[in-house]
Formats: sequence, structure tokens, C-alpha cells
Amino acid sequence: MFDTDVSPRDIALAHARGLSDGSVRLALVSQADIEDIRCWRNHDSVRIWFRTKSILSRRDQQRWYTSYLQQENTIMFVARDVDSGCNIGALALFDITDTEAEIGPVLTAPKWQRRQVMTRSCRLLFSFCKKQLQLSTLYLHVFPENSAALNLYARLDFQKEQQTEDGLLKMSRSLEHWTE
Repeated sequence: MFDTDVSPRDIALAHARGLSDGSVRLALVSQADIEDIRCWRNHDSVRIWFRTKSILSRRDQQRWYTSYLQQENTIMFVARDVDSGCNIGALALFDITDTEAEIGPVLTAPKWQRRQVMTRSCRLLFSFCKKQLQLSTLYLHVFPENSAALNLYARLDFQKEQQTEDGLLKMSRSLEHWTE
């Protein structure tokens, strides 16, 4: 599917302005966004759901961002509230192939939790994946004890597949009938 000269990130850049539902807008993560993402990821209620639970320094986050910019098959988005322009969450696509991609991590700014902003953000991402990247399947890995994430993924019709060797739950969903 991907032309050798066009990466998934190039496609995202070309379509980034149209990734909005009127209340939430997805934009490619930029240098200006990484401190918000670092703070959300380091929050006690979030950090426990990462494989690496240590607190990330600014230097760690900058190293991650520099590495991210070199990865052609990874796209990270920041979700913004359309009215205020505030960053309200982040989500990413990893290991993008011609047919599928892994979604995650899905982070919500603490003051925006339980407002369905990441449900709307994921729906925008699904539309982008189907229409622009022409993917047929999305999958993710989640800690089976992470009830907030499991509730989100259930609302988004992810199906449980299997427990991995490291104790994570693999879930997937087809985009075949996605219409939003």
C-alpha cells in the first residue's frame, strides 16, 4: 500500500488539518507538546500502566522525541480541545504495515479524564486509519487490571484475543465496517 517515497507520517501530515469532530482535533505531536505528554505519563495514576514505571526526565523525553522523529512507521498525535486549543491527550500508531497497526499509548490529561475525549479522539484516529492509511485492523496491548482502559476499548469495540507472555492482554478490532 505504501509508496516507497510516502511514509505513514507523510500521509498524516497531508491530512492532519481534517482530523477533527468539531470538539476534538488531532495534530501530529511536535516539540511543543512533549512536556505535556511527559507530565501526563509521569502522573502516578498513569505511570503504573507502563512497562517502564520510572519517572521520565525532560532529557529522557527529548531522547524519545528525537528517536520518534526517525521512525517512519510510527505516528503520534496530540488531541486538542477545539475551543480552548489546550492539549487534552495523546495517542499513537506503532508498527504500521499495509494492513494493520498497533494503537497506544492512549493518554488523557488528568483534568480531562472521564469526559469521553479519548473516545472521540480514537474515533478520529480510526477514520484516519481506514480512509487515509487503508488499514483493516488495529490492535493494542493493555494490562488486564487497567479497568479504565478496558472500558474505553470496550466502547470502541475492541475484542480480547489473548494474554501475552508478559501478562498483557492483546485486543484488536476490525475497521472493515467503520463508517464514522
